[in-house]
Amino acid sequence: MMNAVDFYCGQYLVNPVNQLILSPFPTELNKPLLVRLSILYHATVVLVNSQMTSIFYFLLGRVNNSISCACFERNTALAVKILASQKNARAQNYLGYLYESGKGVKQNNEKAFYYYRLAAHQNITNAQLKIGLMYLEGKGITQSDEQQAVFYLKLASDNGSLEARYRLSLLYLSGHGVEKNEKKALQLCQSTANNGYMLAQFKLAKSYEYGLNGVSKNQQKAAEYYKGAADQGHLEAKHRYGIFCCLGQGCSQNNQEAIKYLQSAYDLGYLESKIYLDKILSYENRVRIYHYWNMRE
Repeated sequence: MMNAVDFYCGQYLVNPVNQLILSPFPTELNKPLLVRLSILYHATVVLVNSQMTSIFYFLLGRVNNSISCACFERNTALAVKILASQKNARAQNYLGYLYESGKGVKQNNEKAFYYYRLAAHQNITNAQLKIGLMYLEGKGITQSDEQQAVFYLKLASDNGSLEARYRLSLLYLSGHGVEKNEKKALQLCQSTANNGYMLAQFKLAKSYEYGLNGVSKNQQKAAEYYKGAADQGHLEAKHRYGIFCCLGQGCSQNNQEAIKYLQSAYDLGYLESKIYLDKILSYENRVRIYHYWNMRE
């Protein structure tokens, strides 16, 4: 029965793609390393075809133990290029990411745009989102195009991208690239927030707290959305929800919850939270002293 080592070494000997992947390496490399490098190509196939990223990164981590990071990234990019040239949509999307981030290839926004666009036209949601954002920011193209941005963001949103839906809500709110429509903006933002998208939750919380962007003030809803964003790590949301808990604004008054969220915000760099923390702790200390002396009488 053929074991894994024999299988991958066999793949190296007979598979011309593997030979191309391995060709930059010196011929004196030992057999186990050739096996791991062979796995690199096959792991890349797994990534772009099935998005089994946990397996992919485990295998690449094993490869990376034996070769330099730069060499590892270059050969990963080479494997992805081969698949992208075969019109593999996920490979095109991943190659767009490599060019955008400069991993394994020279950073190039124009090429990133090109490959993202190829993948977007094959209905890859992430690529549709990326193209929409690049049109919005004028990245990889000569100038921004808000109408094209809206077109691709709508495609990504319809395919389930929460970030695309949130970005669309901002465009409807501002009237950039599309006719201004606060009602539509609110619908999109609520849909995104209710599906757990942190930035939409924070945006909606502020709108309900202050009565902005076409909504009436509603402190209970503001507290609910602040908490949702805070629990996902949003700094200002932690601060705001801590204040809500301290004041009993839109939720039950709870100093322990207030301290929990304000302390978390302060520990992560939101310095204003310290002011409210000191006030709460000072008040609680006064209450303890008051009860102490009352019990002595």
